[in-house]
Amino acid sequence: MRVFRCGSVIAMAVLITATVLGSGCAAPSVEPTLPAPTSKPNVAPVISSVTAKPAEVTYGDSSTITCIATDPDYDPVKYSWSASDGIITGTGSEVTWVAPNKDGNFNIAVTMTDSRGGKATGNAMVAVSSPVKTIIIDPVASETGTVNQKNATYYSKTWAGDDAKNIGHRAFWSFDISKLGGKNIQNASLKFTTGQIIGNPFWYGPATGLGGLTLWKTTHGASLPEFGYLGGKLSSTGSFFEPPTVVDVTTEMRVLTDWNIDRFQVEALFDRVSNGNYVLESIEWSSVVLEVTYSDK
Repeated sequence: MRVFRCGSVIAMAVLITATVLGSGCAAPSVEPTLPAPTSKPNVAPVISSVTAKPAEVTYGDSSTITCIATDPDYDPVKYSWSASDGIITGTGSEVTWVAPNKDGNFNIAVTMTDSRGGKATGNAMVAVSSPVKTIIIDPVASETGTVNQKNATYYSKTWAGDDAKNIGHRAFWSFDISKLGGKNIQNASLKFTTGQIIGNPFWYGPATGLGGLTLWKTTHGASLPEFGYLGGKLSSTGSFFEPPTVVDVTTEMRVLTDWNIDRFQVEALFDRVSNGNYVLESIEWSSVVLEVTYSDK
């Protein structure tokens, strides 16, 4: 009995000891380590357009410059504006640019920056010109030339007078004025450059000279007319007894542009078709241009 009990106690002690030791040897639980969170890469702003309205102005006028842009990350943004000349007023995505007092094409640039340093750039151009403009218009070659008394036409040169066979010649010029329709014409003039004069066509004698030279406004169209065609005398001129140099045609140009007529056409002829002396007497022009000073209405 005593041995049995002792064995039971020993066995129980061994069991308890094993249980305690087994429990004490178990590995402690450890929480897993997670990687540190990373920030999303910045995406720079995007400028879709920079516009100027109007894109053409005169001295001292203003244009509204507008930048259309987005930031994909919805970051706060700021705009920085600069110009090659002129004055910028305002802030943000829309500013006002005031033109300088000189002709040219001027660049207005914008840099858009987000709060994390992303950038985008854009620009607009504005053309500046004088409120009053002066242009030089050359004749339309296919509508300019000389017609003789037998209705032969010459497009290579313009001259008036008669030849050694007593055949008269008249000169015609045609100017394309379609771009001046509706403009306010300040001044307009024909400027003649004489090439050569043969004989004395401006004299009016019994058997020499052809008398005065007159200028006529015509509407001869896209081809040279017949020799006998006449229009109406230019309002500011009479007869020329010497080569014309500058002839005022402001009145004619104002009427034509008010009616949006696209051609100004002129004829030059002497009072006499021929003097019958079988001697070449003529004037030839090396250049005739139309100079017009105008402004927008």
